[in-house]
Amino acid sequence: MNTSSCAFKFIEYIVNNSVVEKVNITQIKQILLDFYINANYPNNLIPYERGSDNNNWNFFSLVQWYSFQTKNTEKIHSQVMNKKNSMIEDIIMHESYMPTELDLLIIL
Repeated sequence: MNTSSCAFKFIEYIVNNSVVEKVNITQIKQILLDFYINANYPNNLIPYERGSDNNNWNFFSLVQWYSFQTKNTEKIHSQVMNKKNSMIEDIIMHESYMPTELDLLIIL
């Protein structure tokens, strides 16, 4: 079991001890995916010093950038607009996805 799996197991434990209906890690990740795909954000969060325009950013890539997960940010930026959501899904659903502090707030 890797570190990210342990983190999600811990989140699963916390959630399942505070709700009536039990959830699994896939359901928790689906909550995150739904949130990130539908989230709105203010444009002043975009780090323009990277030389990127605001059309290349979405909320998930911003969170990844500010969490120093730049590999995920670059993966998303390398996709055309209509492929970004599927890339976000691939990243979050992958077993190596490490939850951020914001992910914990979203879930809990």
